Amino acid sequence: MLRTMHPPRRVERRSWTAGLGLSVASAACGAVAGHLLDPDRGHARRARLRGQAAGAGRRNARRIRRRLVRTGRLLTGRFQGVRHRLSNHQDDTRPDDITLTQKIRSEVLGKATFDGCSVNIDSCDGVVHLRGELPSAELMATLEHAVERVHGVRKVESFLHLPRQPAPNKEAVRHALA
Repeated sequence: MLRTMHPPRRVERRSWTAGLGLSVASAACGAVAGHLLDPDRGHARRARLRGQAAGAGRRNARRIRRRLVRTGRLLTGRFQGVRHRLSNHQDDTRPDDITLTQKIRSEVLGKATFDGCSVNIDSCDGVVHLRGELPSAELMATLEHAVERVHGVRKVESFLHLPRQPAPNKEAVRHALA
């Protein structure tokens, strides 16, 4: 019978850092085992470790449950928003005058662009009247355009004017007195 020759096996040597790491890990495991298996205080230490591990598990379970509920509510809201946009339901009802005025105050005058502007707003049957003094003509045009885009506004009548200029709705009175 013929024997086949196998190449000699190479003995792999571990680097000294791998040996050091193994030694440190073994020492740490021994220290933990000695700490938990101590005949005097080991029972109390093991009980405390069980309680802490159970508490950590409960906290993580609560976090996961909260995150799932939050994600579920977010997805429900997104789904309802998409469903609403896809439905062909058009709201043709116009808000009453008080609601329309409040809506313009909150949606338009609540923006930082018009912060500090002294503008009076009233409405009658969807016709909005703007009265007041603004520092520039561009700001007046921007305000009028923003008010026109609010749902329920049929027409905008602007009596806005620049500083040191007479109000447009006072022209007829000034001519009558002159």
